[in-house]
Amino acid sequence: DIREKTDELIQVLDLVEFEKVRASKLSGGTQQRVALASACVNNPRVLLLDEATVGLDPVLRKDVWDYLRDFNKKVKGAIIITTHFLDEADYADRVGFMRRAKMIALDTPAALKKQTSSVTMEEVFLKLVKEKK
Repeated sequence: DIREKTDELIQVLDLVEFEKVRASKLSGGTQQRVALASACVNNPRVLLLDEATVGLDPVLRKDVWDYLRDFNKKVKGAIIITTHFLDEADYADRVGFMRRAKMIALDTPAALKKQTSSVTMEEVFLKLVKEKK
């Protein structure tokens, strides 16, 4: 039911205090959470998110990623997310790095770290870029 799903998203994305506020009156980070809720409310099997966590504090970013993981298990679909926060790549099942409109790597975070002898995803990316020069 849509109402139940909406209530769940309002709780998970910490939007309770903004439930009756027009989106245009909300801060950028809160608008971002409303947009995410709107995208998820109908349980799409494919979800495309562009910079989904921009403007969110670290706690909410983690909550969003936890929600997206659970959401994906429930709908058994695919979530494609673009981000410039390379630490977020650790939350993904698979990571594709692009540079100058070309895919330079596609694998699991663990495999990419192993392949490049890296600890962080930022380090992975920087090594891959250097390697591809």
